[in-house]
Amino acid sequence: MTATLPTATDPQPGAATTATTGAAATAAAATTTAAATTATAATRLIPQQRTRPGGL
Repeated sequence: MTATLPTATDPQPGAATTATTGAAATAAAATTTAAATTATAATRLIPQQRTRPGGL
């Protein structure tokens, strides 16, 4: 990683990159959590569907 010096237009070099990376990481974590939640819900529903009278 190269160091960048502050300029008048970018007083904190890399801050935007860090914010973007953080947002991407947060979105990826949210997606992973949602997928895990969906998988867990699906696992729980399958046995209930098998034991229903009339079977679906």
